[in-house]
Amino acid sequence: MRLFLVIIFFCNILPKNTSAQIKEEVYFDTIYENMAMFNNGSLDDFCLWVYKNIKYPETAIKDSISGKVFARFMVDSTGIVKNVEIIRSVRWDLDAEVKRVLGLSPKWVPASQRGKNMGISFTIPINYDIKDPNFEKMITKLTKKTNKSGK
Repeated sequence: MRLFLVIIFFCNILPKNTSAQIKEEVYFDTIYENMAMFNNGSLDDFCLWVYKNIKYPETAIKDSISGKVFARFMVDSTGIVKNVEIIRSVRWDLDAEVKRVLGLSPKWVPASQRGKNMGISFTIPINYDIKDPNFEKMITKLTKKTNKSGK
């Protein structure tokens, strides 16, 4: 049986103090002249990387657990992902997998302002859905989208 994971990423701006108003989007807490970039690309590249690296925990499969985990992480001034935290939990095993994968992220190109590298925080939702039949189509679509951008 194939397991499916849906991750919804859309860019939008959300001030850090309003994180309780989370929608199904990726948020960053500050705007800089040059925003942090994953693999010199876009958040779509990051989304694809997450799709390819996250696993559905066996314990959650056994218990038929689905849900949306919201995580916040920082890309520091050197491009390293750090301070991964779960801000809305589903269950310990899904939360732990999100933290594991985000912690494994390759180095980013850091955000910068007036020539100085800056840290920036992102908030993302990761939706686990065992029964989603569109997972492979979504990866294919996302792969095509990132390939069109020349990455």
